[in-house]
Amino acid sequence: MFRGAAVALLLLGLAVGCQRGAPPPNVLVILADTLRSDRLGAYGNSRQLSPFIDSLAQRGYVFRNAYAQTPWTNPSVASLFTSRYQSQHGIVTFASVLADHELTLAEVLRERGYATAGFNANYLLPPKTGFGQGFEVYRTLAVPKADAHGHDKFAKPRAERVNSEAFAWLDQPRRAGQPFFLYLHYMEAHNPYTPEAEFLARVLGGRPAPDQGAVNTRMNMPNVGVFPDDMVQAVKDYYDAEVISLDRQLRALFDGLAARHLLDNTVVVFLADHGEEFREHELMGHGQTLFEEVIHVPLIIVLPGQTQRADVAGLASVVDVAPTLLDLAGIAAPSTFEGHSLRARMGLPARGWSLFGSSQATDVAVPAAIYSELIKNDLDRLSVHQRAVRTDDGKLIAGVGGEQEFYDLKGDPAETNAAALDEVARSRLAGELARFTAHVSQGSAPAATRPLDNDTRERMRALGYDE
Repeated sequence: MFRGAAVALLLLGLAVGCQRGAPPPNVLVILADTLRSDRLGAYGNSRQLSPFIDSLAQRGYVFRNAYAQTPWTNPSVASLFTSRYQSQHGIVTFASVLADHELTLAEVLRERGYATAGFNANYLLPPKTGFGQGFEVYRTLAVPKADAHGHDKFAKPRAERVNSEAFAWLDQPRRAGQPFFLYLHYMEAHNPYTPEAEFLARVLGGRPAPDQGAVNTRMNMPNVGVFPDDMVQAVKDYYDAEVISLDRQLRALFDGLAARHLLDNTVVVFLADHGEEFREHELMGHGQTLFEEVIHVPLIIVLPGQTQRADVAGLASVVDVAPTLLDLAGIAAPSTFEGHSLRARMGLPARGWSLFGSSQATDVAVPAAIYSELIKNDLDRLSVHQRAVRTDDGKLIAGVGGEQEFYDLKGDPAETNAAALDEVARSRLAGELARFTAHVSQGSAPAATRPLDNDTRERMRALGYDE
């Protein structure tokens, strides 16, 4: 947590500003699709892949133990927007549609007077999937690209395109004093990999470049079959080069925001929807297991005027992001939200102030556990994983047939021993998971679905998803 006079001045400044009726904060949420936390210097990587993101962390809250609620994009983003679990919002396939009755962060902020916009380089989340609820402007940035036969194809939008769309929207006139909520979704770390040559060369350090086409073809999902060591390394090389590319463009984004004087009163959240497996447990890619490499994600929150880093060791979840942002803006979270505000874990004062001048008390006890799910058609499974619970004692992964894996993450962070933990810890984890399963099963129902038209199927193939 923060220490010293600088911290006291920051918190005092926030409180005094709110008492004087300071304007509500802007909210900027940056999601880096498929980004592993261990690729960032802020999380211990020493290879200088992410100098800008690391500099952002140096003036923000860095959540060391943040977890996604599911290991693939569509349901994870649904959990971010609705603060609900996969069993509840029902996004279980690419054909799932986020229901109109699901209340989103964007809807709540828009109701309170925010201008809202989202620019998403993951073109598998178009408006027809329901993810645009609450956004005045919501665009998925597909890049048409014809193949050699003239057939319509798609290329992965780059971060430069996301930035330019964001700046174009920000430069439009808004009502005087109107705050904004801006959601930006970047795809650099998701295959197919197309990094700049200079970044790949930096990663390779003089080694010959692997065949880009072969790497991208081999990473088509689901990734079944043998991955030789040299192919695993090639995937890592391209992935790391894309992390550098993303970092460079995020610096450009913040330079543009600073030039527009938009950072002085903006709460910034940087996170990932899930990570990526590099054969730690015999699989590559994501969406198939609940191991740490796919559900342990980076989460950084930067408050206006913050200048020092604060490491937060307590457990946090993607479902906590929306209620935290509402709390920081002085807005009560809807009763449907499952997550909890991270205010107390951030060491901020108890709710006697807010950026809307509210004095309602909303601080809650820190949850004893966090949960993740992998609800999907069993025919599509490459592992039995269905649900996971993490506490300070360890982690339990439960399978579709009642299988149980117990891990001691302190002594075995790589999850190599599935029979760890004593009976007391196992019983506690099993009890937590039973309570969670009973809770999310109440009133849960599958989300509506839409037919996968040819356009959607081609977009899936462009991102390496084979049917």
